[in-house]
Amino acid sequence: GNPIATFSDTNKTSRFYGAATFDSTISAAGLPTTAGAANTLDINKTGAGSGNVLDITYSAAATGNAINVVMADNVAGAALNITAAGARTDSLIEIVDTSTGTAPLALFDINGDYGAPVMSFLLASQTTGFGAVLIDFEAAAKAGYGMQLAMSGTGSAQGIDINVSGAGSGDAINITDSAAFTGDFIQLVTASATGAIMLNLDAVAANTVGIIDIDCTGAGSGD
Repeated sequence: GNPIATFSDTNKTSRFYGAATFDSTISAAGLPTTAGAANTLDINKTGAGSGNVLDITYSAAATGNAINVVMADNVAGAALNITAAGARTDSLIEIVDTSTGTAPLALFDINGDYGAPVMSFLLASQTTGFGAVLIDFEAAAKAGYGMQLAMSGTGSAQGIDINVSGAGSGDAINITDSAAFTGDFIQLVTASATGAIMLNLDAVAANTVGIIDIDCTGAGSGD
């Protein structure tokens, strides 16, 4: 029978039956064979429509990936590159999930000796007061953690490492309570005969302020 799509390296055009023609450089043999800076598949959307450029819907049980990218030989390119500008009203990446189960929504399984952060946020012009990461439990009571660090290895890596190198005035850690909170802001529990110090403060510079500053202005009854 007729193929669903036809490709041509000669005129660099493709035609899907029932769809418009768009530029591409996919060989008829299957895999791209062209070299240089030409895009293998190039889609330019100029109309102000509301439909999806690429729409994938599963209506039956499947175990394959919707999109599978193998980057073993492409070490200088990004698997996904997103550039944006303008006054955005929608997120660049959205995950809306109502499923149940035990699998994480995002999994980073790093087994190599990686010399860079797994995730990096560069806030070069952030002036609106929002942080790089926001975890909101919303109004409903939730069990679990906003962030959990599991340190089961024998290495010397820090669980949380904060390096302050700029002459700023913000707090390295800031906790603000605006509700009838009954939990502890900071809790240290040792369940083993460890030799670790519960709280270690090492002032190696000539400080001009106190090491610990406690300011109680509320009419409380606790210690």
